[in-house]
Amino acid sequence: NGENISVLGQTIDKDGIVKGHEYSETSLNSIDNISHNLHIVDDIEGDSALITLSCKADIAMDCYYYHNPCFDSEEKEYFFVDTVHLFEHYNPNFACRIKIDLKSKEITVLPFRIIMGCSSKIDSTVIDDSQNED
Repeated sequence: NGENISVLGQTIDKDGIVKGHEYSETSLNSIDNISHNLHIVDDIEGDSALITLSCKADIAMDCYYYHNPCFDSEEKEYFFVDTVHLFEHYNPNFACRIKIDLKSKEITVLPFRIIMGCSSKIDSTVIDDSQNED
């Protein structure tokens, strides 16, 4: 699921200029070509081992942002909102930790987050959602 994946749509350059978009919503489209390597054995205690893996994957996301919204300060809401839909491909490096029960050989993946931004973005395409409205 995409609950543990975040996309940062904005970057700040060395002069403090903000580029990109603040996404109002993102959703996972697909994850492919997952690879991993042993990074480090963090701990071996009793019958269990804690290991950090270095991972990489191709991740496709649907990202949405508001284009030129107007804010009604009395109603405290946006109006005349035009939502832009972007389909973006990323290839992030990330770490995850696993716990291995050395007796049963059972592997448990511990909770982790993937945070993606401009450094891992491969491409971005604007999607015209009006073609799907019938």
